[in-house]
Amino acid sequence: MAYYAKIDENNKVIKVLRIEEDMINTGHFGDPANWIQTS
Repeated sequence: MAYYAKIDENNKVIKVLRIEEDMINTGHFGDPANWIQTS
């Protein structure tokens, strides 16, 4: 598990999740490129 921050087009954080990297990579939570691992 890790923390990921979703950023918008202005690089503002709009959501933070504690989730597995595999789940982010599925695209279920939007474009994986918009998620930055924070820890």
